[in-house]
Amino acid sequence: MLLSILAIAMFGIPFALNIPALGLLPFLLWGASAWASLAPQQHALLLAQRNHAEAVVALNSSANYLGSAVGSFAGGVALFAGFPPSFLPFAAGSVILLAVLGQLRILRRYT
Repeated sequence: MLLSILAIAMFGIPFALNIPALGLLPFLLWGASAWASLAPQQHALLLAQRNHAEAVVALNSSANYLGSAVGSFAGGVALFAGFPPSFLPFAAGSVILLAVLGQLRILRRYT
C-alpha cells in the first residue's frame, strides 16, 4: 500500500506542479509514505529472521542508504545524458512500480 502511494506521488509530481493548489501534494505523499515504510519493512524482516534481528535491521538500513545513493547517481547520469528534469519522476515511479510488483509476488508466496 505504501509503495503504491509512493508511486502515485512520483507520477503526480510533473502534473501537480502546474496546479498551484496541488503543487505540494505529491511531495507530502512522497515524504509521508517513505517515512512510514521503514517500520513495516523492519517488522517483516524481524518476523522472517528472528535469530538475526540485529543483522537484518542493519542490512535494511544499509539497503535504504544504498538505494538512495544509487537513485541519486542514476538521476545524475540521466541529467548528464540530456534527459530533462521532468523525466526523473517518471523514471523513479517506474522503479517503484517494479518494487510494488515484487512486493505482490512476495505477498502471494507467504499468504
